[in-house]
Amino acid sequence: MSCALLLISHSWMLIWLLFWLNLVSPTYAAPLQQAFPNISFNTFSSAIKSTFGPDISLATVLAILFTLTENPDLLNLHFHQQHPEFSGENRAQVSGWIIALVNALTTKLGTKRTETLFSQKELQQNLDEKGKVNSLAGKLDKLANALALSPYDAEGNYKGKLLPVSGAKIEPTYTICPTSFICGTQDCQGRSLVQST
Repeated sequence: MSCALLLISHSWMLIWLLFWLNLVSPTYAAPLQQAFPNISFNTFSSAIKSTFGPDISLATVLAILFTLTENPDLLNLHFHQQHPEFSGENRAQVSGWIIALVNALTTKLGTKRTETLFSQKELQQNLDEKGKVNSLAGKLDKLANALALSPYDAEGNYKGKLLPVSGAKIEPTYTICPTSFICGTQDCQGRSLVQST
């Protein structure tokens, strides 16, 4: 009799456990990163040439590229202001978020490198500081769109929140090798190192 009662009490516990587990909504793992922008070099080069000055250096281009790819939350906020959804939201082509990013970037680049972001024609316009910041904000917005770093498609439809960009496709390849290419002691007869494979 006690064995039967024990079995029934365990059955009720199992039924209650299954009932409570059924009430809990299932959770699905979302990807934690999105792929690095998959555009052709020609498209990227054209976007750089048409957006920035002709004297821009590779280091400055890479600084801008990684500034955009490493700030997905800021880009989400910026592009949301271009596509307001709720009453009371104002549409802003140049948001305070992208202006903050421009200010941080120009501080990092310094005056000389920042000047290479403008064409000769733009430099001749003698823009004031606010004009330069707004111009650069538009340039970063344009490049972010060219890199498909917007949570909205070309028609303004929301595609989904930008996630951190994975750097896996652009990680360097490392090899193990000696740091010296010649014998480094005084007793050496000046022989080079040769790899035997």
